[in-house]
Amino acid sequence: NVQAICIQFPDPWSSARHVNRRVMTPDFVQLLAEVLPVKGELFVCTDIKSLAEEMYDLVIQCFSNVFELDTNTYDRVGEKIHATTIDDNVDDVPEYDPAHKFDWEKHPALLIPKHNSDTLSFNEEPRRRWLNANPYASYTERDIVCEGKWRPVYRFAATRKK
Repeated sequence: NVQAICIQFPDPWSSARHVNRRVMTPDFVQLLAEVLPVKGELFVCTDIKSLAEEMYDLVIQCFSNVFELDTNTYDRVGEKIHATTIDDNVDDVPEYDPAHKFDWEKHPALLIPKHNSDTLSFNEEPRRRWLNANPYASYTERDIVCEGKWRPVYRFAATRKK
């Protein structure tokens, strides 16, 4: 019986022509919703801010009738306030990897209406909440490298609604 699903660093190619190869698509999120039981946990992380924002918006905004932020996990692990983001001045950050400073095109599904609403507006940037650490303490090699190079890792946790 599945109780939790972790999707760690599903980083595809960055070009627009590879958008169909992304792991977190509306169809995949729908499949996750079908597999996870009520109160089942979904944990997602990446070190690419724009990809993290896209995945967060897809799960929390587009599928808000199915998923919600896991407030218990945020209370237990803590919320991260990122001092360094892709948009910040990174000259003072040691070994900062500029490879992820590309323009990311939003997944086309985020440009269509929500599943539970008539409109999806991106006029106002939503406030996204990132976790301070991996709630399962199952750090990948990529986690360790990113943290060692002061590169932020964007993590969020959601639960399956009733």
